[in-house]
Amino acid sequence: MRIAITGLANSGKTTVFGALTGIGVQPTSYATTGGEPAVGVVKVPDPRVESLSETFKPKKITHSTVQYVDYIGITKGDRAQNRSVMNFIRDADALLHVVRAFKDEAVVHPLDGVAPTRDVRAFEAELILADLELIERRFGSMEKDRKTGKKPREAEQRCLETLSAELEEEHPLRDVELDESELEATRHLQFMSIKPLITVLNTGDDGIEDWVLAEVQAALGASPALELSGRAECEIAELEPEERGEFLADLGVEEPARDRLVRLTYSHVGL
Repeated sequence: MRIAITGLANSGKTTVFGALTGIGVQPTSYATTGGEPAVGVVKVPDPRVESLSETFKPKKITHSTVQYVDYIGITKGDRAQNRSVMNFIRDADALLHVVRAFKDEAVVHPLDGVAPTRDVRAFEAELILADLELIERRFGSMEKDRKTGKKPREAEQRCLETLSAELEEEHPLRDVELDESELEATRHLQFMSIKPLITVLNTGDDGIEDWVLAEVQAALGASPALELSGRAECEIAELEPEERGEFLADLGVEEPARDRLVRLTYSHVGL
């Protein structure tokens, strides 16, 4: 399963990637517009596997895994860069949207101030715009086919007209009910706003107020949201297993937030 870690620039995507994977990638305090993607594979924490292993003593233990990919961020209104980002992450099974909920004057915020709900809506708007552009290009290809005597598929034509209307109303396609024939007719287009979405509120050490999380969750609808401190989780990930357990016990926490996030990612995709 391939999960794209994405979001607006300077939201802490790279820090969250490091917290999840244990791979150290140097974050920047400014918005980057290039570079190579970082890829990491993470085992899905599952106490059932450990319990069964202790009982049956297998020669080999194979955990379920998640592959996380970190690439450059989305920039509101920058169609060229955003198109490049979308094209790169288009084959992901789901999107992990990192939303900035921490304050740090040393890290520039591209939208002038920390406002998680606004950023959630701005990101969703970029996904919707990308899908509208995709449909527009597909309609153009269909028109060229007609002129050369090739008849477009009627099922795809009807479905795209329906989806275009929903997108114009600012409805992400994951909220639109499609039957199997409609999904099959449009699967080759790899829409962005139809992908399962998991939102991570990247907080500071003090966390966030409950009303902020509630407001974000209301804006997301059925898509899940979880808060974690990317920086703190990175520090926890660097500890030895025994030290990590003692540290979490002192905090009164049973497991790192990254473990909950990995399981949430896996289950939300339906696995």
